[in-house]
Amino acid sequence: MKIAIYDKWLSALGGGEKVATVMAEVLSKKGHDVDLVSNFEVDKKEVQEKMGVDLSSVNMVAWYERSYAKLIPKTRKYDMFINVSFLDHLPSKAKRSIYYVHFPTPMKRTFLGFIKYEKILPILRRFLIIPEIKSGINPVDDVYTRGGRWLDKENTIVFSNTPKSFLLVLRIFVEQLTLRSLKSISFDSPNARISLEDRYLDYNFNVGVFKLRVNSANQNPVIKIIINEDTKSNGFGLVSMGVRNFRFILWNILKRYMPRYEMALYGSSSYKPGEGLDTYKVFLANSEFTKFWTKKYLDKDAEILYPPVDIDQFQPGRKKNIILNVGRFFMGGHSKKQDILVSVFKKMVDEKMIDSSWELHFVGGVAGGKEHTDYLNMIRNEAKGYKVYFHLFLSFEGLKKLYSQAKIYWHATGFGEDKARDPITFEHFGITVVEAMAAGVVPIVFNGGGLTETVSKESGMVWNSQRELITMTKQLIENKTFMETLSEGAVKRSKYFSKDRFGKELLKYVEK
Repeated sequence: MKIAIYDKWLSALGGGEKVATVMAEVLSKKGHDVDLVSNFEVDKKEVQEKMGVDLSSVNMVAWYERSYAKLIPKTRKYDMFINVSFLDHLPSKAKRSIYYVHFPTPMKRTFLGFIKYEKILPILRRFLIIPEIKSGINPVDDVYTRGGRWLDKENTIVFSNTPKSFLLVLRIFVEQLTLRSLKSISFDSPNARISLEDRYLDYNFNVGVFKLRVNSANQNPVIKIIINEDTKSNGFGLVSMGVRNFRFILWNILKRYMPRYEMALYGSSSYKPGEGLDTYKVFLANSEFTKFWTKKYLDKDAEILYPPVDIDQFQPGRKKNIILNVGRFFMGGHSKKQDILVSVFKKMVDEKMIDSSWELHFVGGVAGGKEHTDYLNMIRNEAKGYKVYFHLFLSFEGLKKLYSQAKIYWHATGFGEDKARDPITFEHFGITVVEAMAAGVVPIVFNGGGLTETVSKESGMVWNSQRELITMTKQLIENKTFMETLSEGAVKRSKYFSKDRFGKELLKYVEK
């Protein structure tokens, strides 16, 4: 069969992308012709290394368009279309379609929603000058804290609804800023004439500023940014771009103050998302927790297909007095609540509930955006003077080593949240918890979401309050036999969520 696995967020290389890439690996090895589809170009080698998968027989495909009107026809050529993209209801025209639910959101139809999607947005799409990344520019990694994006050797941006002639100003950050580096940046276009009006250095911010005159009879000029220097040894990042036109200024205002409108401008949202979901005949959920909310929010009956975990990659080692937590630092959504864990650890140290040999380790990057960076810095300040360690750029080998050494795994996602009102703020499954269990780390997790399915009473403990988290941690530390029993149970339980099990269950839905 010709199969597409669609994950618009593939470049994020997170838990959802693990599901998508393992699906691609499993189906390609069964002889199917598999396209792994994203909205951006991704490096196959990097994906294979970070996700631990073999994609040698998989085609990496980029669908640059965001508009459903442009994306839907692309699905028609497939025998099967599998949507693994978080919160994306792209309608499918494939012969058979499967929707993998990481977590659903409620579909609300209101009069204001009708006005927004059926009246206002179509007008704005035809009026505003809207830039759209086509290739090259990394959609995930920030240029440090500047809010920009890293550039590849060749990068493509398309502008919609431009005048025939306009001034485009680009500010490009260069790690090692020299005149030579500045000259290594060039511009091209297949449908417009570009002339460089001015170019200068801003040494205060390590930025090169380029003023380009763009002339095009086409209202959708394609602009290519080409880096003629090794981007591995010297990083280049697009900090900002500006068109000297009030219709582009209006787009920027929407982007900054009304981000939901800005996202909807690209056509990936609809007033009738249910119509897109109705094109899928099979729904798969990553947990019983997600299955329940899929029925409640989407009125769809889903089967359970737990995510794949590379349990064979993680082994118990010589254990040390380490408490571990793995997850990105970010505010909102299903935040990992690292601030709560630091608070509990400090209390246990201050009140001498644990001795000075115990350490708390955090592994994970930080989401893009000032509020997330501020959250990380707040936690770091709170942790000063205590044995709390932050591993923001830890390699996979380093992560495996920490898993092998740690005795206890703390997890607080969902704490302080209202499950009835905001179920999305809870852990939907918990891949990192299973990874820790495979290495014999005893999980003590918050009692909510999919983690109550992942962690059984023979393999870990669940807590409802900070007091319970402290009590359970003390119980483990003070009872070596109990710790060893749960550690063995954790390893045994982790095998239920193996990659092999995932592949066998997936094939039941694909090949039946």
